[in-house]
Amino acid sequence: LGSSRHLAPEVLFNPELIGDECEGMHEILSGSIQRSDMDVRRILYQNIVLSGGSTLFRGFGDRLLSELKRIAPKEVKIKISAPRERLYSTWIGGSILASLDTFKKIWVTKREYDAEGARMTEKLTQRRRQNDNKHPSNLNNDQINEKVVAATKKRKPTRNNASPKESFLLKIKSPIRLSIFLIMSIVVLFYLCKILIGFVSTEHTNVPINLPKLVNINEATPDRFWGTYRSNLYFGLKHQSSKSLSVGFMWFDYGTLQRSNDRFLRHGCDQNDQLKYGWTYHDGERFGIEDIKDNNLDLNIQWIKQLSGQHGGDWTTRINVTPK
Repeated sequence: LGSSRHLAPEVLFNPELIGDECEGMHEILSGSIQRSDMDVRRILYQNIVLSGGSTLFRGFGDRLLSELKRIAPKEVKIKISAPRERLYSTWIGGSILASLDTFKKIWVTKREYDAEGARMTEKLTQRRRQNDNKHPSNLNNDQINEKVVAATKKRKPTRNNASPKESFLLKIKSPIRLSIFLIMSIVVLFYLCKILIGFVSTEHTNVPINLPKLVNINEATPDRFWGTYRSNLYFGLKHQSSKSLSVGFMWFDYGTLQRSNDRFLRHGCDQNDQLKYGWTYHDGERFGIEDIKDNNLDLNIQWIKQLSGQHGGDWTTRINVTPK
């Protein structure tokens, strides 16, 4: 593929490059939206969210947008959101989906699968059909089209039903009417340009669905008010507020300091310095033990939190330094 391998993966949009005769990613996405109900297609086109590690390629979102504009209906506006946490959004979405009550009605538990085996797929299909029958669709696409056409005809104004303002403008002489029209057009164009400039300069984040968050940042939660900051690289503390006090761990080797004055003070672990570091034990919330092996020092950092009071409890830290 040459230099194109450094951009969005071409094979995702042109599978024939590897001898696979199938639709590209943009065609699969557009086809799925077109097979949905007519009243939700426009919403789906405006709420496309990138998720997964493959979407981290540079230019992936721009390439997908250009391909969708080429095959999608011209009157449809397409918006693609690329959240920063899209590497983990598939796992986050699965966690949210698994917590919904409606999803629990159609899943298969481990106990059911161990008892029934592959026959559980038939029961799962029956559950889905029963769930679909509870919410039948009363209108098909043809009926929706007829209703849209009828509503459009009703809203179409006639000359006999013109409003008083329109009748007044028709009675005014042509030069005055033309001047009023030009002034109104200039005002409308001014506000449209102002809105367009603000839209281009502002970063928008589309939230397609309104579901509860997995973690709600709330200062009133005492057991999660304080927490570790960039743990595993170095020990640090930080609390949940806009002006948080950050506590970090720094160290240096006196022997290296005597030989050179450059880069003797460390504030974190870097693999380029050939350091070995990582967790030994931890539970992610209340205690942890991590080891850092520097060139001439072995650092052992132990910390534990005891819940008490209204501000996240008390932290205790012990640092052991062993020269090599």
